[in-house]
Amino acid sequence: MAEFNHSYVVGERQRWSTGTPLSGEQDLRELSVAVGLACDGRFSGRFWTGHAGSVVFSRYVGVPLHLERTSAHLGDMLSGYIRLGIVLRGQWVGTQGSREFSASAGHVVANRYDEPWSMEARSSDIDNIDLFVPLSLVRAAGLDPSDVSGRTWKLSAFTTAAAGFISSVLTEGVHLDPVRVLRLDGVMTRIAMLLLDDLRDTSAAAQISHRDQLRSQVLKLIDAQFGDPQLTARAIADRLNVSQRSLFRAFEGTDTTVSELIRSTRLDRAASELSRPESSKTIAAVARSHGFSGADTFARNFQARFDESPSQFRNRVTGG
Repeated sequence: MAEFNHSYVVGERQRWSTGTPLSGEQDLRELSVAVGLACDGRFSGRFWTGHAGSVVFSRYVGVPLHLERTSAHLGDMLSGYIRLGIVLRGQWVGTQGSREFSASAGHVVANRYDEPWSMEARSSDIDNIDLFVPLSLVRAAGLDPSDVSGRTWKLSAFTTAAAGFISSVLTEGVHLDPVRVLRLDGVMTRIAMLLLDDLRDTSAAAQISHRDQLRSQVLKLIDAQFGDPQLTARAIADRLNVSQRSLFRAFEGTDTTVSELIRSTRLDRAASELSRPESSKTIAAVARSHGFSGADTFARNFQARFDESPSQFRNRVTGG
């Protein structure tokens, strides 16, 4: 059986374990400390591990594995940590709580170690770097650990280079002098923070994209149904199956509201109708066909927007 380091679980017996070759059922059992491990066929691979400051990191290259952290594992030293798994090669699928995830090369998957989770590789071989960071560090990055767990996101170009640095550290760690090893403590913490920054940036971009999409849906709906007198912000939220809070947030920072968009669209379309010389509709009919409850409400809103009454506007534009 190969000798390898369990310091990432049981303490500082050894700071580095570099490229330990693993093979067979006994080595797989020895490696199954913080998670249950299984594989189809004979187990073989190589394993690196190290730690710098509060961050523990490891790398596994080998046959595909099934991983499961159950309630029986909870309460160990890693229960106060979250795992950031950097996929260098292969693909993983899994679940944590109600969240299903899938991560391929160039992506990161996060798992809280104070909650059960499971995942399995869906490729012929895998190459994975894992960073274990304290939950307190995740909170310091402005993220809620519960929102992070079971999430996947793409590495930026910068953190892709950082992953290469971690690989080099694991490979050369045993050869570094003690002073350089100590200097790595802050570096590894910063890399962990950069990975979390990628998630925060991805989440922000997704949120912006969702808001843009929602605004576009609102504008299309108003454009198609402005003549419906029952069209309100609440009605739009119901028709788009979103909360009114989400609807209002989508227009934060745009200097307008959904109600104002409905009103301005109705008034602009009504003005277009009134500007056509061939139109024979009365002011009251124009008001009704553009979603206003009556001619008085229409006239009051029209005056506020165009600084003249509907009749004055029509006479001026059509020469009547």
